This record gives sequence, structure tokens and C-alpha cells, in this order.
Amino acid sequence: MFQLIKRYLFQFVKPKVAQTPQSVRAAAAEASSATPSESGPGPSGVSEADVVAILAQALQAAGVGVRVYSDYVLAANGVAIVAKLVEAHEGPTGVMTHTQTICTHSTFYPDVLTEFQFMQATSVEQAIRLGFDAWVAFDWPVINDALKAEPERCAEIIQETEGNGVRRILLGDVNVTQPAGAEPAMDANGHEVCPHCLLRSCGSEFLEQTLRGKGASGIRLFAGNFRDDQIKVDCRVGGIEQPEVQKIMAAYPASWPGVSWQMRKQYLIAQSRWAGQTDNTLTEEQQRILDAIDVFRDADGLEESALVKKLQSLGYSLSLSERVVCFVPHAFGRAILERIPGATFSDECYLGRNGPLSRLSEFSVYVFALEFGRRALAGALPKSLLFAIAMRSAEIAACNKAAARGESLEGVQFGRSMFFGFKTLTESVA
Repeated sequence: MFQLIKRYLFQFVKPKVAQTPQSVRAAAAEASSATPSESGPGPSGVSEADVVAILAQALQAAGVGVRVYSDYVLAANGVAIVAKLVEAHEGPTGVMTHTQTICTHSTFYPDVLTEFQFMQATSVEQAIRLGFDAWVAFDWPVINDALKAEPERCAEIIQETEGNGVRRILLGDVNVTQPAGAEPAMDANGHEVCPHCLLRSCGSEFLEQTLRGKGASGIRLFAGNFRDDQIKVDCRVGGIEQPEVQKIMAAYPASWPGVSWQMRKQYLIAQSRWAGQTDNTLTEEQQRILDAIDVFRDADGLEESALVKKLQSLGYSLSLSERVVCFVPHAFGRAILERIPGATFSDECYLGRNGPLSRLSEFSVYVFALEFGRRALAGALPKSLLFAIAMRSAEIAACNKAAARGESLEGVQFGRSMFFGFKTLTESVA
């Protein structure tokens, strides 16, 4: 019954969300059952919820406050972390797991910080936990510092860029693994390993490119010198391998003196926007829209008027509060509905039951929220949060009713929208 709505709307939005129409819950359940590794137990017997819970336990064990949702963990600093089990299989000496973390925050928008963890243990759950424990120990301090004006744990490199901008690289601790009792890790010139060594081994061109870059990106560096002079290096930016940089890095572990075997790993973040520093890619209003998304997080059952009051209590003007509550769900809904083949949308809208005729494209909040919704579908928000916001759209509700009646959604035409119950839509934003 719900095949169309599952295929065109909710193949991207699969979490379980409380207090939503029955047709949507059924459609989401159908979509989930088609991909058990994402929600129900997969071949490893570990569900998506299990992976999220294990990540939460690893964070809590390190003293990080968290709230757990169906498909992500929200840390006390506001970073939302989606956790996934990519693969699990039996290895020669135990179970091998491959997990993924995706961190989203308004500071990183429109980028996300994606990293992968590989671990071996006696069980799938233990391997997942060990992988997340290592991620919390070495990656999380860098992510946490990326939100702050002054880092607490990380060394930093700051450089002015063209257009009076500023670029920052945060350098996490270097994780050195070597035989017990070995001498402290040194470089060929007798310099004890420091946070800058691995980055320096990547070459000046890579450093300059990173400092000239835009947005936020996570950088993972690895160098290893093993028995019989076997050299291994790795450089990944946003999880993507950088083979040319790795060729340059290879000389670094080969130069380590007196090493039987040793590994050095490090996580870094390059960014152009953080607390107290903007990069001119977002207006003040757009940044406030990103920050306002949090009010929708636990808003099931709340009326629009209650959400407006919550935003006002956070210092938002009545005008901007109403525009966020009015236009963000509508835009998120349309970002999803755009996936329906042949769907068309009217830009016209009525501002009130008997209000004036206007255009959605004239409202900057709507225009930015539509772009945000499209990026959210690509991973800029956890799917369950995107789902919860879009479910407030009247157009999504209409599609659910049509799907429940067995009607086709292909070529659907959406007419003029009508927004009522808001006091300031005809006014300029204060």
C-alpha cells in the first residue's frame, strides 16, 4: 500500500519517530525492513540502534554527556553523531568490524566530519566498542575543540586567507604504538615526536592547500615502520585517500632511528568558521536558522506557537521565530518531495486565510531552509531529525493521505501554500 511513498519519500528517512501519522510509521517500517543492517538486526545480529547505544556508552565512559536518539547521539556540546556498522566479518584471529561516524554541527555546515573505524576483537560488540573508544580518545577532543574560540587540548595553526578570512588547523594528540619499554618516539634529527611532525611529513604543498581550503574537513594521518623495514602510510581528508601525499609521507617513517616497529596516528580538523570567527559564507540570519534547528529535536506534539515561544526565549525576534517555524518544515518537506518523478511546485503562497498572495522565494528563511533541507538529505542532519521536521509539512501530510488511498504520486502537482496562525509574516524580519 505504501510502496510509492516509501520509494520516493522515505527511502532517505528511515528512523522510527514517535507521534507521527500511522501511514508514515508504516512506510518507514517497510523501508527499514528492506535494509535490516540500518535499523533491524543485520547479518551480524547488531542493529543500528545497538551501534548508536555502543557509541553513547563510549562517550559516557569518557565523561561526555549525551542524549540518545534512534539513529544518532547528541553530545552535550551540540554535536550530533550518526554511528553505523559498515561491515563485520570473521578474521583469522577474531571478528573484524568497520564502523562509521558522521558528525554534524552548525559550526561545520555545510560540511560534515566523516570518519571510519576498523577494529578486531572476540565479538562484534566488543570490536565496535573498542573502535569507538579509540575514536573518543583521539578524535573527539579535536572535534570538541573545533567549536571553541581557543582550543583546550589541541595545538593549532592559524593563517589569514584571501579576503581577510582566517583558516585554522587543529592538531590532535599523536597516538604512538610501539613495543613495551621502547625509547620515546624520535625523528631522525633527535626531535621527539610532536603534534606537528605528521603534518610536516605530508609536504609543504599539502599544508598550503589545507590552509587555502574552505569549510570544515577532518584529516587522518598514519605512519608505520614495521619489521623488515616495511613502511605503511595513510592520509585521508574526509575519509578520502590522498595517494600523492602518501608518496611524500613514506620517507618519514623510514627515517625513524632504532625502531623495531612503531605506529603513529593523528586526527586533525581544518576549518574556516568557529566560535567568534566567521568566514562570510553564512549571513547572521542563516547562522541563526542553523542554530534554531535544535528546537525541533524534541518537539513531537508541540504546537507551532510553543516552538515560537521557545525560540523567543533563546533571544530570537518574534518575526524570525515565526519564519523559522513556518518555513523550515515546509522547505524540508519539499526537499524530500522533489525526489518524486515529475513533481511540480507552486512558488505562490497565501499569508493567512484571507491574507495577501506572496511568493516563497521572497522569504530568505525559506530559500536557505530549502538548500539546508537538500543538504540534510545528503547527510548534513541525522535522518530522524530531518524526518521529524519534515513531518510538520502539510504537503507531506497530503502525500501520506494519497498514498494511504493507493494513489500514485508520480507527476504530482503542489499548488499554492497557505500559512496561517502567524502574526508577522507580512512584516520585515526584525
